[in-house]
This record gives sequence, C-alpha cells and structure tokens, in this order.
Amino acid sequence: MKKLLISFLLFYLCFSGSASSLSRNKEQYVSRKIQQMAEMLQLHTLPGKDTLMVVPSLVPNKDVIFAYNGKGELEHLGFSLFSKEVKDMLDSKICNFLERILLELLLQGDREGICFKLKEYRMQMYMDGVDYTQKNLWTLSHLLKSMEMPVNFVFKHEAGKASALWSFGTHSLQLDFPLYRELIEGTDKKESDMELYDRIQGVSFMIIDCEDEDVNVELLQEKNGVYVLPGTKFEIKELSSDRYYIKHDNGFELIFHQNYPEYSLNNLFFSCTRSKDVTLHLKHRQYGRFTPEISIPLVNFLDFMKKDFILNCHTGYDKRGNLQTLVVMNHKNLNFVHLLRVSVSKEKLFEPGLVLEGDFYSNIPQHYIKNLLK
Repeated sequence: MKKLLISFLLFYLCFSGSASSLSRNKEQYVSRKIQQMAEMLQLHTLPGKDTLMVVPSLVPNKDVIFAYNGKGELEHLGFSLFSKEVKDMLDSKICNFLERILLELLLQGDREGICFKLKEYRMQMYMDGVDYTQKNLWTLSHLLKSMEMPVNFVFKHEAGKASALWSFGTHSLQLDFPLYRELIEGTDKKESDMELYDRIQGVSFMIIDCEDEDVNVELLQEKNGVYVLPGTKFEIKELSSDRYYIKHDNGFELIFHQNYPEYSLNNLFFSCTRSKDVTLHLKHRQYGRFTPEISIPLVNFLDFMKKDFILNCHTGYDKRGNLQTLVVMNHKNLNFVHLLRVSVSKEKLFEPGLVLEGDFYSNIPQHYIKNLLK
C-alpha cells in the first residue's frame, strides 16, 4: 500500500499539467465557457445581478437566467427551466448544466453547428423520439418555444451516463450525456481548482453541529478483538469506509486509543465527534503547481465533502515511520475524485489541539485513478 500512496502522488504531479492554459476574466466570469456564451448573446451590457431576461432573438417566450456569485462573477447562464426548489430536490449542478447546454446549443446558430457540438460533447438529442442528427422537422428553438406548462421531467443516470427527458403536450425533448465533470460544470481544471478553494474557505468558519450515529451492533464483525463496521470500498479492499470499534461493558466505542494508532487515525475521517477538535492544514496542489494553503476544522472539511462525495481511506506508515492516511473522495454522480494525503506521528496523534498536515489534490478524472489501481 505504501507504493500505492507514492504512485498516486507521482501520477498526479504528472497529470496536473494537462489542463488548458487559457486564462479567464476574473472580474466578470467564473469560467471561459460562461464568458464565451455571454459574448455570443451579443448584449450591450450584462445585468450585473441575478436576473431573468427574455432574449427575443433566441426563444421569445423563454427567460434566460443570469446568476452571479459572491465575487460578482457571472457563474451561471442558461434557459430558466427549473425553480430553485426543484434544483435543490434534484441536483443543482445537473439542472444548471441542462439549462446551460440548451442555450449553448442554440447559440451555435444552425443545425450543423448544433450537431458538431453534440458530437464534441458525446451527447445525443432526440426530438419527439427522433435523433436530432437525423432528418427532423423541428428546430431546437421551435421545440423550446412549444415547451409550455405542464411539463413532465424525468432524469435517470447509471454507470457514468445520464438521460433527461421533458414531455409536454404531444412533444418531447431528450438529452443523453456522459457524467464528466468538465461537461457538467463547464469549467477546466484550473477554474475548478480555484472555485473549490474558494468554497472550502467559505465553510472554514461555519459552526458544525453534529454527533456520531449509534452503531448497529448486528453489523459489527469481530477480528482479533477489534470490531469492524464494514463500509463502502473504492476499487480495492484497502480503500474503504470501514470503522473500527472496541467493546466495553456498556457497549461499543469508536477506537481512538494509543494501542490502535492506525485505526484511530482512520476513524477520524468518519467521526463527527472526534474530528471537531482537529485542525486540517491543507496544501491545495492546484493546476500549474500553484499551491495555496488553508487551515480548516476537520469536521468542516468532512461535512463539506460528504454532501457530494463518498469517502474511502487507508492508513499505513510512510518511510519515516509516521502514520499516513490516503483519503479518496469519489463524487456520487460525476466521474471524478479528490485525493487527500495526511501524515502525523503516533505521538502527536493523541495530543490536544491536533493539527493534521495534508496534501490535497482535486478534480482528478475517475478513470485515471481506476486504471492506476488496476
């Protein structure tokens, strides 16, 4: 496993130079994609605040949504198809993608441009069940214009692919697409790394109120006096969300004891109670060897990640004899992961005011990691 840890890091240092080198306008746009689309709208000025606006030259009865972040950057642009409540219930990233991609397709200007963009993104579009790239009597703008309430929407995803279907009246519009981060978020690695850093900063001072759930003793498996609660696995059995317990007269306790240093460090990443008093000092190894640092309570970091990611980890020892944990954060829907490597001595692990030093690698395509592990 030690060789695996080293391979992960060496691999990623090589990978991190592969993103696009084009810069973005930080003062107005969150990404080059949004900037390009805004320019294609050919508006005299942008609204500068969250706005719904009809652009008659596109679809005369459909609002275009402009959404800005806290820094005044335009972060979302697309046809307004979902309410905030629906986005929260489904998946805001997927909903924003669908709103954005339909606008982006329409901005291509003609059928040939739309077909080219669909092929570039490895997408399929069907109008009334007919493949758009085949002979079709409808234009995209005409079909969107006819999309009036009530509209029935169905979203399905499986094995890295997804399908969105709108049914309205006697008509339907369907989009099939791969769940790649770059496509769904509309950002390259550099942009995503920077955005993620800002978001982690934003949650670093939040108060997290949580407690560990009681363990279901029926699920525990005894092994050499230690009771294991089996969790998920990521590709290999060593990377898991297993939790480790010891038995007392009054029940089972999550291990955090000097007699079990590996289990103790591993458990920190699955315990709200234990992680409250731990600080995580990160070196965020972003695209282009840019390495900003940030300190955040471990409980805040874990709470932030668990909303969209499944955490699995493995704890062992490095060459200097220090404890070392590799945490793989696998996105629940999209095909990418984050990696975190932390190191600490056995002595410091149990001292008050624990600070874990970590290297954080973000936005890695999932297939790179899977191929490496295989």
